[in-house]
Amino acid sequence: AAYKLGEEVFQSDTKSLEMTICAAELGYADAFGKLGYSYQEGIAPVQLDMSKALEFYEIAAKKGSINAHGILAGFHGKGGNMKESIKHWKVVASAGDQVAMDYLMNLYKLKLVSKEDLARTLRDFQSSKNAMKSKDRDDARAFFASIRTDG
Repeated sequence: AAYKLGEEVFQSDTKSLEMTICAAELGYADAFGKLGYSYQEGIAPVQLDMSKALEFYEIAAKKGSINAHGILAGFHGKGGNMKESIKHWKVVASAGDQVAMDYLMNLYKLKLVSKEDLARTLRDFQSSKNAMKSKDRDDARAFFASIRTDG
């Protein structure tokens, strides 16, 4: 994190890419997503290459990156492949993402998602949300809410 933020070190795009590749080689899912982003944006030293970007996002998603699933959902949706897009949106919603769940509900209203798929995803969504609940999180949320309203 310190390197990415440029804290106490000289940043180098090449060194950053090398470190990301090392993380990917160790199996870190989000490192594949970062490689995908590098190719998507053409961040030096790599050239813009959407084919490679999608390839890395697919690897990241297969390794469990929810962020990569969200990116792929958008790519496929914009490309007109709604079946593939919906598949990725369901994974993101099942992980507890409210925006993805809302989007799937809208797609259901448009008859692009079946009632059964929506119900299954909604159960997974709620299960994920329940798993993330804790008294500590509630206390932290209340504390930060009070700071925002106090000043």
